[in-house]
Amino acid sequence: MQPRPSDTLATNSPLTGAELDHAEVTGDSAVAIRIAELLASKICHGLISPVGAILNGMEIMADDDMGMGDEALALANDSAQKAGRTLGFQRAAYGAAAGRPAMSRAELQELAGAYLGDRKIELGGPAFATGQELSPEWARFALNVLALAAETLIRGGALEVQSLEPAGRGGLLVEARGEGAALRPELESALSLDVDPESLTPRSIQAHLCCRFAAGCGADLQVSGLPGGGFSLRAL
Repeated sequence: MQPRPSDTLATNSPLTGAELDHAEVTGDSAVAIRIAELLASKICHGLISPVGAILNGMEIMADDDMGMGDEALALANDSAQKAGRTLGFQRAAYGAAAGRPAMSRAELQELAGAYLGDRKIELGGPAFATGQELSPEWARFALNVLALAAETLIRGGALEVQSLEPAGRGGLLVEARGEGAALRPELESALSLDVDPESLTPRSIQAHLCCRFAAGCGADLQVSGLPGGGFSLRAL
């Protein structure tokens, strides 16, 4: 009798590509795999531009017949720093929170501000001035909310963090303003734990991550419009 794919999964032997393609993956496992696929696509997409610029600069320096070596070096250096800021932010936003130390508000502002600055987005707000340190889980959630808001500001803008308190003690409140600042219907529909995983895309996965991290922190994420344009993301 031939073993079923599910029987194969229960063993400790490695699976071939064909076995993986036919393995039965259901429930939470399927959702987790789908999220991992989309998040990997999103991270790689965000690094294509700076890494490509580094490679272009290196190629110019290797064949510098036009005397552009200094300019190419500056381009490669700037792109490398941008890639480093992106990776630093993504590691904090998407990596495991367990075992991390608490994060100060100043640290969060510096980390997120550098990442957002590369996207011509200003970060400020009274929540950074005073307050207790943030738990690793709440800091990660806040970074993801900032990343979601930033994705709507494709022409730049400003994010104001009015509150950074944990759920039940004031909550998180981020206000986004800028040209065309609004959550597209695709993003709003992804702000639900009940969304069909197959309907998610690399463009909407950030919204769904925010929803899941909010639930993990015992919070509920809400979206509201702002007078004069823009929107707010509030987690209570």
